[in-house]
Amino acid sequence: MPRKKILVVDDDFDFSRMLTWMAHNLGYDVISVASTRSALKLISCPGVDLALVDLSLDGDNGWDVLTKMRKQSDIPIIIMTGSDVSEHTISDARMKGAQGVLGKPFEAKQLGETLSKFLGYQQA
Repeated sequence: MPRKKILVVDDDFDFSRMLTWMAHNLGYDVISVASTRSALKLISCPGVDLALVDLSLDGDNGWDVLTKMRKQSDIPIIIMTGSDVSEHTISDARMKGAQGVLGKPFEAKQLGETLSKFLGYQQA
């Protein structure tokens, strides 16, 4: 069975590298980009199964990025934020088309549970 592919959109190189490593170890393939422009080009590519998008992208508002991505694709989009994950943040994310919110930093177990919820279990 082919591995599910995740699009990671985060301009923090070190965090993206760590997230890519965790997702690979959980059995997923990853495409990692740092810009909104690249994310919008890739979001509707065949084979991208889910997007993890940072709310705080350099020069861009993550909520606007989410809205643009949602217009191009119906894949699950999970917002990542270094801010407190409040009920208000979760509600805003869902209203704008995200399926979930992950507070940064997070552990591999939490990432695995979130990915499994939307993509099904992957065995590395």
